[in-house]
Amino acid sequence: MIKFLKSREFRLILVITLITIIGLIGIYSASGGDVSLLKKQVASIIIGVIIAALVCSMDYETYLRYWYIFYAVCIVMLIGVLFTAPINNARSWFKIGNTGIAFQPSEVTKIVLILMSAKYLAEIKKISMSSKDKFKKICILAGLLVLPIGLIMIQPDFGTAMVIVISFFAMLFVWGLDFKFIGYGLIGILALAPITYLFFLKPRQKERIKVFLDPSRDPTGSGYHVLQSKLAIGSGELTGMGILNGIQTQNKYLYASTNDFIFASIAEEMGFLVAGLLIILLIALTINCFKISLGARDEEGKLIAIGLGMMFGFHIIVNVGMTMGLVPVTGIPLPFVSYGGSSMLTNLIAVGLLINVSLKKRGLNF
Repeated sequence: MIKFLKSREFRLILVITLITIIGLIGIYSASGGDVSLLKKQVASIIIGVIIAALVCSMDYETYLRYWYIFYAVCIVMLIGVLFTAPINNARSWFKIGNTGIAFQPSEVTKIVLILMSAKYLAEIKKISMSSKDKFKKICILAGLLVLPIGLIMIQPDFGTAMVIVISFFAMLFVWGLDFKFIGYGLIGILALAPITYLFFLKPRQKERIKVFLDPSRDPTGSGYHVLQSKLAIGSGELTGMGILNGIQTQNKYLYASTNDFIFASIAEEMGFLVAGLLIILLIALTINCFKISLGARDEEGKLIAIGLGMMFGFHIIVNVGMTMGLVPVTGIPLPFVSYGGSSMLTNLIAVGLLINVSLKKRGLNF
């Protein structure tokens, strides 16, 4: 028992538990005491924990072996979701009957693409070849990523597409690709940025970028949400206004207070002390992922952990940053805090994989 309490897995579980508890309190308060949202989130957590336990019960090599099946399923789902009715101006969810429950395939696609990339990159490293040949192989892998990323952007969901790209580059860096080739890739992305802006981003997404550059551009329209978010964070001061007492949150001035802007709601009602603690815990979550990567037993495990760690890290930076006006507003949730079943399930599956990697490092068999 003492050995388990000192393990990396326990520290990871403890950090995630504390983050989730803060998130549940935040959802309950931000929803005005709506117990139904809380029940749905708790149900998602229970289901996610069960799935995470199942993921832990089988060596991750098995998932890597059949990555192409998972990849094909994700592509089919990403195509199918484009024919659904839009929700919040995006075709990103499959509704499950009249239950009010919706599934977002792009969420689980992030995990699948990390697994695919880890398997592919590890296989390349096992074969002796020149840097140019390796680069060609990596270009093939990048091509496999382009299709799902493109489908996700069509929804449109630019935030999730960026998560996948950033995670992939982090995996390449840790894998050991010559930095000049990573530089070429970054230059290519920068070169494509104007094309993406002109032809792929929707008008509302372009407006978000313009408002980010000039917050006073539309204070009662597109810039309203960020201004209210900043006001909520500032109003919380050290100890907050109290649960169910936030002015911006309870009067519905704060947009998406249970999901995208939940950090601002927590800061307003629980204050800097809790909001600061939450940031520390989220940083600890990311650091734990990177430490698991450093101690992984094989190349695949190392790449899986770094990909998942960067996925969490990017979500945290962008979500918290947008509530403060530091980055443009996107629909990226805060891991284990924002309301959303698909996000919670995906995050817990990621935790299952991380624990899987960590356990294999200690020589435990599956």
